[in-house]
Amino acid sequence: MKKLFSVLMTIVILIMSLSCSVFALDGDYYAENGWQIRSNGMICGYDGDDADLVIPGTIHEIEVKGIESEAFSEQTQINSVTMPESLTIIGDMAFYKCISLSSVTAPGVTDIGESAFCHCKELDSVTF
Repeated sequence: MKKLFSVLMTIVILIMSLSCSVFALDGDYYAENGWQIRSNGMICGYDGDDADLVIPGTIHEIEVKGIESEAFSEQTQINSVTMPESLTIIGDMAFYKCISLSSVTAPGVTDIGESAFCHCKELDSVTF
């Protein structure tokens, strides 16, 4: 039993120590450098800790088209977001309660969902 546990722990440690920047989450989701994207080009999350986000035009060779509902919800570390021109959609509550968010640059956005920036009390600059 101890040997089996030891082998399993070794495998877990090896997997955790591998530095892999791109991996499929469940066949429809991909992650790269903290960004999470669906195969349809919609960002569905970010697990990095950067305060000033610059969303790339492509993630895992998928063109970024939008941000899903609640994708960045309650990420209090975000100060600013710069979006690529290919990004045209910001989903409902995408940045809900991002209380430190003060600046958004979104040159390609044509569709903003309901309450996308609700409770972003520091938001004072939005450029389209």
